[in-house]
Amino acid sequence: MLKDYKLGALAGFLTGICLIPTAWNSGYQQTGILFAVPFIIALVIMFGVWLGKFLSNFLPIMYQLSRFAAVGILNTAINFAVLNLLSLWSGITAGISVGEYNIPATIIAATNSYFWNKHWVFQGRQSAIQDVPKFILVTCLGLLARSTVLVVMTSQVSHSGIAAGAWLNISNVVATFVGIFVDFIGYKIFVFKRK
Repeated sequence: MLKDYKLGALAGFLTGICLIPTAWNSGYQQTGILFAVPFIIALVIMFGVWLGKFLSNFLPIMYQLSRFAAVGILNTAINFAVLNLLSLWSGITAGISVGEYNIPATIIAATNSYFWNKHWVFQGRQSAIQDVPKFILVTCLGLLARSTVLVVMTSQVSHSGIAAGAWLNISNVVATFVGIFVDFIGYKIFVFKRK
Protein backbone atom coordinates (compact mmCIF):
# COMPACT_ATOMS: atom_id res chain seq x y z
CA MET A 1 0.00 0.00 0.00
CA LEU A 2 2.76 2.48 0.93
CA LYS A 3 4.55 1.48 -2.28
CA ASP A 4 1.46 2.54 -4.25
CA TYR A 5 1.47 5.99 -2.64
CA LYS A 6 5.18 6.42 -3.35
CA LEU A 7 4.74 5.36 -6.97
CA GLY A 8 1.72 7.65 -7.29
CA ALA A 9 3.75 10.56 -5.92
CA LEU A 10 6.61 9.78 -8.32
CA ALA A 11 4.20 9.62 -11.27
CA GLY A 12 2.72 12.96 -10.18
CA PHE A 13 6.11 14.63 -9.78
CA LEU A 14 7.27 13.46 -13.22
CA THR A 15 3.94 14.63 -14.65
CA GLY A 16 4.54 18.10 -13.26
CA ILE A 17 8.00 18.27 -14.79
CA CYS A 18 6.59 17.26 -18.16
CA LEU A 19 3.91 19.95 -17.99
CA ILE A 20 6.48 22.76 -17.90
CA PRO A 21 7.23 22.79 -21.69
CA THR A 22 3.51 22.41 -22.38
CA ALA A 23 2.68 25.50 -20.32
CA TRP A 24 5.59 27.39 -21.85
CA ASN A 25 4.45 26.64 -25.42
CA SER A 26 0.89 27.61 -24.50
CA GLY A 27 2.09 31.05 -23.44
CA TYR A 28 2.20 30.55 -19.67
CA GLN A 29 5.72 31.38 -18.56
CA GLN A 30 5.54 32.20 -14.84
CA THR A 31 8.54 30.16 -13.76
CA GLY A 32 7.90 30.38 -10.00
CA ILE A 33 4.50 28.74 -10.31
CA LEU A 34 5.68 26.26 -12.94
CA PHE A 35 8.38 24.91 -10.65
CA ALA A 36 5.82 24.32 -7.87
CA VAL A 37 3.59 22.25 -10.18
CA PRO A 38 5.52 18.93 -9.83
CA PHE A 39 5.08 18.97 -6.04
CA ILE A 40 1.40 19.89 -6.23
CA ILE A 41 0.62 17.21 -8.80
CA ALA A 42 2.54 14.62 -6.75
CA LEU A 43 0.16 15.27 -3.85
CA VAL A 44 -2.91 15.22 -6.10
CA ILE A 45 -1.96 11.87 -7.70
CA MET A 46 -1.17 10.38 -4.28
CA PHE A 47 -4.64 11.45 -3.12
CA GLY A 48 -6.14 9.92 -6.27
CA VAL A 49 -4.50 6.57 -5.52
CA TRP A 50 -5.78 6.74 -1.94
CA LEU A 51 -9.28 7.60 -3.20
CA GLY A 52 -9.18 4.66 -5.62
CA LYS A 53 -8.23 2.35 -2.76
CA PHE A 54 -11.09 3.70 -0.64
CA LEU A 55 -13.62 3.42 -3.47
CA SER A 56 -12.49 -0.15 -4.17
CA ASN A 57 -14.37 -1.12 -1.01
CA PHE A 58 -17.53 -0.46 -3.03
CA LEU A 59 -16.34 -1.17 -6.57
CA PRO A 60 -13.18 -3.33 -6.68
CA ILE A 61 -11.94 -2.08 -10.08
CA MET A 62 -11.53 1.46 -8.72
CA TYR A 63 -8.12 0.77 -7.18
CA GLN A 64 -6.73 -0.50 -10.46
CA LEU A 65 -8.45 2.31 -12.34
CA SER A 66 -6.87 4.93 -10.02
CA ARG A 67 -3.40 3.54 -10.72
CA PHE A 68 -4.19 3.43 -14.46
CA ALA A 69 -5.28 7.06 -14.23
CA ALA A 70 -2.01 8.02 -12.49
CA VAL A 71 0.03 6.29 -15.19
CA GLY A 72 -2.22 7.65 -17.92
CA ILE A 73 -1.77 11.20 -16.64
CA LEU A 74 2.01 10.71 -16.63
CA ASN A 75 1.96 9.21 -20.13
CA THR A 76 -0.18 12.07 -21.35
CA ALA A 77 2.19 14.61 -19.81
CA ILE A 78 5.16 12.89 -21.46
CA ASN A 79 3.34 12.96 -24.81
CA PHE A 80 2.52 16.66 -24.34
CA ALA A 81 6.10 17.46 -23.28
CA VAL A 82 7.67 15.84 -26.34
CA LEU A 83 5.05 17.32 -28.70
CA ASN A 84 5.53 20.81 -27.24
CA LEU A 85 9.33 20.60 -27.17
CA LEU A 86 9.28 19.67 -30.87
CA SER A 87 6.78 22.46 -31.56
CA LEU A 88 8.92 25.01 -29.68
CA TRP A 89 12.02 23.82 -31.53
CA SER A 90 10.44 23.97 -34.99
CA GLY A 91 7.77 26.65 -34.59
CA ILE A 92 5.19 24.28 -36.13
CA THR A 93 1.81 24.14 -34.38
CA ALA A 94 -0.59 22.69 -36.98
CA GLY A 95 -1.02 20.21 -39.81
CA ILE A 96 0.62 16.98 -40.88
CA SER A 97 3.92 17.81 -39.14
CA VAL A 98 2.08 17.91 -35.82
CA GLY A 99 0.83 14.40 -36.56
CA GLU A 100 4.41 13.37 -37.32
CA TYR A 101 5.59 14.93 -34.03
CA ASN A 102 2.96 12.86 -32.29
CA ILE A 103 4.76 9.68 -33.35
CA PRO A 104 7.94 10.09 -31.24
CA ALA A 105 5.82 11.62 -28.48
CA THR A 106 3.64 8.52 -28.45
CA ILE A 107 6.58 6.10 -28.69
CA ILE A 108 8.28 7.64 -25.65
CA ALA A 109 5.00 7.81 -23.69
CA ALA A 110 4.10 4.23 -24.71
CA THR A 111 7.46 2.88 -23.57
CA ASN A 112 6.87 4.51 -20.20
CA SER A 113 3.30 3.19 -20.23
CA TYR A 114 4.37 -0.39 -20.84
CA PHE A 115 6.63 -0.57 -17.81
CA TRP A 116 4.29 1.25 -15.41
CA ASN A 117 1.21 -0.68 -16.54
CA LYS A 118 2.92 -4.07 -16.59
CA HIS A 119 4.60 -3.78 -13.21
CA TRP A 120 2.26 -1.52 -11.24
CA VAL A 121 -1.26 -1.23 -12.68
CA PHE A 122 -2.04 -4.65 -14.14
CA GLN A 123 0.89 -6.56 -12.64
CA GLY A 124 1.18 -8.68 -15.75
CA ARG A 125 2.56 -12.17 -15.31
CA GLN A 126 3.34 -12.92 -18.95
CA SER A 127 6.82 -12.51 -20.37
CA ALA A 128 7.66 -9.49 -22.50
CA ILE A 129 7.81 -11.81 -25.52
CA GLN A 130 4.13 -12.58 -25.01
CA ASP A 131 2.77 -9.16 -24.16
CA VAL A 132 4.98 -6.64 -26.03
CA PRO A 133 3.54 -7.44 -29.50
CA LYS A 134 0.00 -7.11 -28.14
CA PHE A 135 0.97 -3.90 -26.33
CA ILE A 136 2.40 -2.47 -29.56
CA LEU A 137 -0.79 -3.36 -31.47
CA VAL A 138 -3.08 -1.69 -28.92
CA THR A 139 -0.76 1.32 -28.67
CA CYS A 140 -0.68 1.69 -32.46
CA LEU A 141 -4.48 1.66 -32.58
CA GLY A 142 -4.53 4.36 -29.91
CA LEU A 143 -1.85 6.33 -31.78
CA LEU A 144 -3.85 6.18 -35.00
CA ALA A 145 -6.97 7.44 -33.22
CA ARG A 146 -5.11 10.22 -31.38
CA SER A 147 -3.10 11.37 -34.41
CA THR A 148 -6.19 11.53 -36.61
CA VAL A 149 -8.03 13.69 -34.10
CA LEU A 150 -4.94 15.89 -33.61
CA VAL A 151 -4.41 16.51 -37.34
CA VAL A 152 -8.10 17.18 -38.00
CA MET A 153 -8.50 19.56 -35.08
CA THR A 154 -5.31 21.55 -35.76
CA SER A 155 -5.86 21.87 -39.50
CA GLN A 156 -9.63 21.74 -40.04
CA VAL A 157 -11.27 23.27 -36.95
CA SER A 158 -11.36 27.06 -36.59
CA HIS A 159 -9.70 28.39 -33.45
CA SER A 160 -9.88 32.15 -33.89
CA GLY A 161 -8.96 34.02 -30.74
CA ILE A 162 -6.92 31.08 -29.38
CA ALA A 163 -3.14 31.12 -29.78
CA ALA A 164 -1.77 28.38 -32.04
CA GLY A 165 0.28 26.74 -29.26
CA ALA A 166 -2.74 26.74 -26.95
CA TRP A 167 -4.96 25.27 -29.70
CA LEU A 168 -2.38 22.52 -30.29
CA ASN A 169 -2.69 21.55 -26.63
CA ILE A 170 -6.49 21.77 -26.58
CA SER A 171 -6.54 19.51 -29.64
CA ASN A 172 -4.15 17.09 -27.95
CA VAL A 173 -6.42 16.91 -24.87
CA VAL A 174 -9.36 15.88 -27.07
CA ALA A 175 -7.17 13.39 -28.96
CA THR A 176 -5.92 11.93 -25.69
CA PHE A 177 -9.43 11.27 -24.40
CA VAL A 178 -10.21 9.41 -27.62
CA GLY A 179 -7.14 7.21 -27.13
CA ILE A 180 -7.64 6.53 -23.41
CA PHE A 181 -10.68 4.36 -24.05
CA VAL A 182 -8.81 2.28 -26.63
CA ASP A 183 -5.79 1.90 -24.34
CA PHE A 184 -7.55 0.88 -21.11
CA ILE A 185 -9.83 -1.68 -22.74
CA GLY A 186 -7.03 -3.07 -24.89
CA TYR A 187 -4.54 -3.32 -22.03
CA LYS A 188 -7.02 -4.83 -19.61
CA ILE A 189 -8.64 -7.49 -21.80
CA PHE A 190 -5.95 -8.17 -24.37
CA VAL A 191 -2.42 -7.23 -23.26
CA PHE A 192 -2.14 -7.69 -19.48
CA LYS A 193 -5.07 -10.02 -18.86
CA ARG A 194 -4.64 -12.42 -15.99
CA LYS A 195 -5.08 -16.10 -16.52
